Amino acid sequence: MGRFVGYDYQGIYLPRYFPPIKPGCERALRSWNKKGGSRIHHARPCDEWFYILIACHKIGAVVMPAPVILLSSDIEYRIMKGNANVLITNRANNAKVDEALRKSDTAFLRRRLLVDGEAPGWQNFDRAMSKALTRLDRADVDETLAGDSFIIYFTSGTTKYPKMEHHLCYYPLGHLRTAGLWHGLTD
Repeated sequence: MGRFVGYDYQGIYLPRYFPPIKPGCERALRSWNKKGGSRIHHARPCDEWFYILIACHKIGAVVMPAPVILLSSDIEYRIMKGNANVLITNRANNAKVDEALRKSDTAFLRRRLLVDGEAPGWQNFDRAMSKALTRLDRADVDETLAGDSFIIYFTSGTTKYPKMEHHLCYYPLGHLRTAGLWHGLTD
């Protein structure tokens, strides 16, 4: 088990355990992302968020993370605006996603995955990973360049519709400075 250490708003230590990265994750996602560049809408938080994010970056898929507080109309807007090919969420949120999909034309959507169970029209994420290729080689994945798409965030949309903030692969490099100088991380 991996461990994420966090603190609550009063500074109380809260260790949080999450499962290790599942090796089938990038293979399953790759089987639906043949050309790279697929856009994966992921309503988080869930323990799977960590390895889904890493797997998406390994295969060149663009992640569009979304908070679970969104309404179905917010989800519909983000799916349509971002042209999401794959949706990943949990049972607590799949009804909102289903409602959003009923309102829109989503011909570009290829997969709907649930990380924690079953629902009509949804695939079980763990089962999809177990059916994936047994091995993913470097040759199976297109080269990722610094100018390729990396992640898409949506602004809060407090005054109008949210805007897509499209970040490229060199985006995280700016956080290295923050990690070293602000957070004191050296490894």
